[in-house]
Amino acid sequence: MSVQVIELAEQIKEKGRKYVTELPELLRKAEELAKDDTQDMLTRALAYRAAGNAYQLLNQFQPALEKYDLAVTILDTLNEPIELGRTLHAKVGMLFFLSRYDELFECSSRARRLFEKFSDRKRLARLDVNLAHAYHRLGRHKEALDCSERAVPVLQEIGDVEGFVSASINSGVTLMHMHDFELAEERYRTAMESADRSNLSSWVLICRYHLAFLRYLSGDAATALRELEQARKEYERLNDEWMICHCWLHESEIRLQVGDLEDSILAARAAR
Repeated sequence: MSVQVIELAEQIKEKGRKYVTELPELLRKAEELAKDDTQDMLTRALAYRAAGNAYQLLNQFQPALEKYDLAVTILDTLNEPIELGRTLHAKVGMLFFLSRYDELFECSSRARRLFEKFSDRKRLARLDVNLAHAYHRLGRHKEALDCSERAVPVLQEIGDVEGFVSASINSGVTLMHMHDFELAEERYRTAMESADRSNLSSWVLICRYHLAFLRYLSGDAATALRELEQARKEYERLNDEWMICHCWLHESEIRLQVGDLEDSILAARAAR
């Protein structure tokens, strides 16, 4: 396996979240390495996965899935179960964004078997985080909460701060939909405090976004709209179209409920 592909994957992971403008060049390098038939097959598989990660960070989910599929195809021919499991796990995330749930659950089951075989508690917990997303989207709240609550203590114990924050937010979202607003706020604030201590600014922002909508559900629409606008402006500075859209959608919903129909329509149009 080439050292180059390991370094490239790390650059995509570290720089991609902070310096989005650098991603296209890193993506180009990953794709070139993946197609280089002078490289060994493991290097090419990991290069395809790195390219998939870059596409994911660019919110281009279908191209990301295609790269992960190419990586899986190669890894299926090699004796690299750990790398195969990691790639299947990455693929689960893209299947979620593309709403392909049957494939998602099949892929996650395959990844789980590999992680269990090697007693990989961290990736099992991370997989539960992704499954919580999927179950929540399908309205299967009990299963979603079971997954996220199972993941939280494991990720906290092993010191995976980002995973712990994500799982805690998942629990908060599910509890919010189950109308347990007090416990949902507790999960969000725990996640935000942990993210703030570790300088994970993007996670702090998403906690603020969720807490803003929780203000509305708790009866304070004015504060919710004000905090959602603040969050949206920060996402606009980050050029995060996915979250900008969600802020507009929440604003549209709130304005509709309070009878502000004209602005509700404008917000929905902005999201569309």
